[in-house]
Amino acid sequence: MEAMYSKLELQRFEEEIEKLNENFGGIKDMDGEPDLLVVVDTVDDDLAVAEAKRMNIPVVGIVDTNADPRLIEFPVPANDDSIKTVELILKQLTEAIEAGSAKRTETTTKAKATDAEEAAKREAK
Repeated sequence: MEAMYSKLELQRFEEEIEKLNENFGGIKDMDGEPDLLVVVDTVDDDLAVAEAKRMNIPVVGIVDTNADPRLIEFPVPANDDSIKTVELILKQLTEAIEAGSAKRTETTTKAKATDAEEAAKREAK
């Protein structure tokens, strides 16, 4: 490939690849569709909202006065231009997701332990 392109072109290709990996790297590692889409600016990210609706993925979106809340399944009325507001909402959302995930893991662990106990009791009989 070095023979076909100059050093400058190769450097620009590498920079573009790094930028794409930074912006979209998490997508290529996904196993399936997301359970939820979180959108900070529903007006700017209208294509993402439309795609999520098409794929039946629920959307949580910060909805400002310039946005239509009917397009979002879970609208959060707030100023999407305020960095502190966005940080606060995303922090609370992250904490709620982590708490729910921990609770789900705990429930799954308890269910597996109960299943193992029941299986051991059946084998003992």
